[in-house]
Amino acid sequence: MIPMMKYASVLMALAFAAGVLNLVVILLGAAALQTSSPVKTTLGWSLEPTQAESDDGQSRWEVEVGETILACENSRIEEGERRCDVALDRSRPQTIRLRRCAKARTLSNGASTSDCQGAWSVPLVVPSLVPPSATLTTADPLAPGQPRGAAAFGSLSTTTYEARTNTTVAAPPGVQDGDILLLAHVIGAALPAGPPEVTLPAGFRVIEGPSEARNPAFAVARRLAVKVAAREPRRYIATHAQARSQGVIIRVTGGTLTGLVSSNNSGTGDTSTALGVTTAADGGLAIYIDHNWQAYGTASPPTGSTPAFTERLDGKTSLIYVATGVLATAGATGDVSHGNLNATAYPPDPWGAFLVGIGASGAASRSR
Repeated sequence: MIPMMKYASVLMALAFAAGVLNLVVILLGAAALQTSSPVKTTLGWSLEPTQAESDDGQSRWEVEVGETILACENSRIEEGERRCDVALDRSRPQTIRLRRCAKARTLSNGASTSDCQGAWSVPLVVPSLVPPSATLTTADPLAPGQPRGAAAFGSLSTTTYEARTNTTVAAPPGVQDGDILLLAHVIGAALPAGPPEVTLPAGFRVIEGPSEARNPAFAVARRLAVKVAAREPRRYIATHAQARSQGVIIRVTGGTLTGLVSSNNSGTGDTSTALGVTTAADGGLAIYIDHNWQAYGTASPPTGSTPAFTERLDGKTSLIYVATGVLATAGATGDVSHGNLNATAYPPDPWGAFLVGIGASGAASRSR
């Protein structure tokens, strides 16, 4: 303890994406409160498990005060919180914006650049005299008028559909902490034994399935799981006994698990139909995922539904098809269908289909 030093703290509870972002501002200093001299200030914050981020050494934090950008130094984890230090003028109430940036890199022209994620506006209220501490709560980490991070397709990684023991899928290109990862996994085997049990990679939470599509001789089990990226590995392994399998991981940027909606449907024939979902926040993304029985390669995106879809995966060695569409305005998608290249002669080939709606990070929900 430093003699004669008083401590003041501002606790800001921020509803952020799938959980509450608790931003604790620990303000160090005594007489300095009465002057305009910058005072060392420790910013500390913690995230809910679904938004946990890790100390991977590949990012830094910055603080915007007006038009000034300050480095938040000595980033570390203490008592379950991320913390860093910055010198702030605490003689008057002000608003700061905290943002996370990728590790700086040098471009070919010698300039230095880094990618910064969306900033959180934090009202920093510091009384000069009393009370020695204050608590402020805001329901939205983004100030009114701040642009919000719309959910968007980022990238995708996949395996082929083939016989194997365990399914290993590479991490999607460009994955960053905070991205949403959707894992679609299918596994098939002859009846009567059918598909073996599957253990998905650590951290993934199943949101649909396992569900089966089958004909008289063969069955395919499908699963859909989700997680928020946090210090991700280079590859993921779903463990299972020998069978025919495929895994696809879809990376979504700018989204939140709060309000995620999904559907699961199956049938037979040459048209797959995912049941519609209803989103509650603007700036969302719809992800259509299905599997057929004959492998893809010449299919087309779903048409005649909301939103318009863009094809993301249609491979000749893939049993899984993926398309995404932007949900600029919250609402119902309606059922989503497309031709799946299945055979229709008796017995008609089976299919299974998922539809997922992911909202924008920090977006306000619409009342309905």
